Amino acid sequence: LKSYGYKSAIFSSMDLRWGSGWQKQVLDYFKDEGVEKIFHAADVGEEFRHPGFSKTIYNYGVDDGFTASAVNKWLENAKSPFFLIVHFHSTHYSYEVPEKFVVFKPVPKLPFRSAPPWTPMLNAYDNAIFRVDDAVREVFEKLESKNHLENSVIAITADHGESFDEHPGSYYHMTSVYETQVRVPLLFYFGKKNSKAKVLLEEGKNRITGLVDIMPTLFKSSGIRLSKEFEGAPIWGTSSKSYEKMISYHFRPKYAARSGKWKYIQEMDIHKTHLYDLESDPNEKNNLAKQFPEIISAFDLSQSNENRTGKYSPKKK
Repeated sequence: LKSYGYKSAIFSSMDLRWGSGWQKQVLDYFKDEGVEKIFHAADVGEEFRHPGFSKTIYNYGVDDGFTASAVNKWLENAKSPFFLIVHFHSTHYSYEVPEKFVVFKPVPKLPFRSAPPWTPMLNAYDNAIFRVDDAVREVFEKLESKNHLENSVIAITADHGESFDEHPGSYYHMTSVYETQVRVPLLFYFGKKNSKAKVLLEEGKNRITGLVDIMPTLFKSSGIRLSKEFEGAPIWGTSSKSYEKMISYHFRPKYAARSGKWKYIQEMDIHKTHLYDLESDPNEKNNLAKQFPEIISAFDLSQSNENRTGKYSPKKK
């Protein structure tokens, strides 16, 4: 981006001074890459921070409205071209929002419990989504008022979904590979000067995509050359992957893969196999593994590479 004359900035409602094991702090990665403007919760006084479920850095944050205000202040004098990351955090546990955004009730009292009943927790999560929506609105309105919007390419997404025990043992995130956790929103906004990209996006709307495809889409639609190091492809392109693979290791190791309407899950520690038809069963309640052994065989990781076709495109019956 620098070679194309872009200035970069990141604003996060989260404290970015975290990392695990051998990792550096997230904050250091941005600093090492020369991001010109970095704003995060650690830059804000204690009185503005959420009480949170715990005082760990990971759960320490500020209200997303505070972050949106910081973004909009920076946009007052921002010159094109720029690359902006805005990281809102309300929808991360413990789902704390200002009182005016508490429209779904009842909600649990702080500190939140991590056990049933789940309805109050789900209400708190929905309130957090409502709060993020409003923060996104604030940023869009500022981009429009500064005449940036018509020449912008914007992606709105999330790093994971959230579960509330829709399946046994599947709650919050990093606990399963069901759709509630691995399927995320991915919305693109193309300004008037990027109308061609909007048409191309429509062509690829049925492709299974992942977060790895976001940067190639942003680059390609902005006229920036894609280096060979990128693993993903623009949304309207073709993927070199056989299937989209999803792996989760937390309480129990699980593996999942998608091909068309079919979703395959293997619980590796207990040797249990699942197969779901997401068109007729989007909530993944009806396990069809026994009814369709030929589809299971095409997905099965236990087969050697020589015996696998590498790709499965089931014929419609």
